[in-house]
Amino acid sequence: MKYFSLISVFLFFLIFNPGQSNAQLLNVESMRIRTDTTGWFGEVGLSGSYIESESTVLQADARGLIEYKGKKSLILLLGNYNLLTGDGKSLVDNYMLHLRYNYKITKWLRWEVFGQYQQNEILSINQRILVGTGPRYKLADNKKLRIYLGTLVMREFERESNPERTMHDDYRFSNYLSFNFTPVPNLEIVSTTYYQPQTSYFPDYRLLNQNSLNFKVGKHFVFSVNYVMAYDSRPAFEIVNRTTNLSSGLAYKF
Repeated sequence: MKYFSLISVFLFFLIFNPGQSNAQLLNVESMRIRTDTTGWFGEVGLSGSYIESESTVLQADARGLIEYKGKKSLILLLGNYNLLTGDGKSLVDNYMLHLRYNYKITKWLRWEVFGQYQQNEILSINQRILVGTGPRYKLADNKKLRIYLGTLVMREFERESNPERTMHDDYRFSNYLSFNFTPVPNLEIVSTTYYQPQTSYFPDYRLLNQNSLNFKVGKHFVFSVNYVMAYDSRPAFEIVNRTTNLSSGLAYKF
């Protein structure tokens, strides 16, 4: 019953609370819950604003995750839903769902399988479906520093939102390098870089770099400052190659 309640809370925040984000790639590393304890864990984050003057602007942001960690298995379900409207017109309206399974083979090696569904109209992504698998290596692990390297392969199906409804069905590598540095108990620095070239044509690639400062506030709250840079060598029709985002927010962990 406890686990059902946690899932219900996650789905409530995911379905009924929106937010603003333009990144084409999802940084799963920044959303993992770091713990050496087995069991169920979760996190929800909310932010928003309403401005009414000559124009009416509504902005809201929500994200949530549930993670189960066993002795050898880890299951991660996460999602976000984003909204920005001005004078009744939708400027940003997108969502993403991600499910990942991680199996421990040795102390330094894991095997991952994941699936993802995404919609982002501002980036002309009407639909994107990803399915992938591959190894995850733990390069360093101590009280202050953890470093991970992933070398996965994924299949990507994408339908663009331009008038022709261009469709893509490709295979890509999904390589990432991530580190977590905890200089003091209440401060965590997370940096992750993703590189995703098409397997048959390397000039077609995506690059994402995200850096986060996470400040623990009390037992359950975390305040974060995030900077994201995303680059797509071949974006959807009439979309810019490079986007950046600086944001901050408060999350509740349970």
